[in-house]
Amino acid sequence: MSEPHRIHLREPWSIDGPRRTRKFGRPRLTAGERVWLSVEGDRGGGSASLNGEPIFPLPSSASEDVTEILKERNVLIVEGWGEFSHAILEIYCSR
Repeated sequence: MSEPHRIHLREPWSIDGPRRTRKFGRPRLTAGERVWLSVEGDRGGGSASLNGEPIFPLPSSASEDVTEILKERNVLIVEGWGEFSHAILEIYCSR
C-alpha cells in the first residue's frame, strides 16, 4: 500500500467527563480505497465507537478499518482515557 491520505479529527470535540464526541462527514473515496480510524492516547485504556457500533477497546492506541460503517454523517465517541491524544482517518488505496 502507498502512504495514506490523513485527515486529523481536530476541534470541535464535545467533552463530557471521560467521554469525547466528534462529528464528521464521510470522506470522498474512489474505487479500491479503504478508511482506517486510528486513535491514540496514554495513561490507561478506554473504548471507541463509530455510529453506535463498538470499534475496539483501547489500550493506548488502536487502528481499525471502518470503511463499511461510515455514513454520510458520522459520530465518533471515545471514552475512558486519562489523556486523549488524537484521532485520525487514514485513507489507503488497496489496488
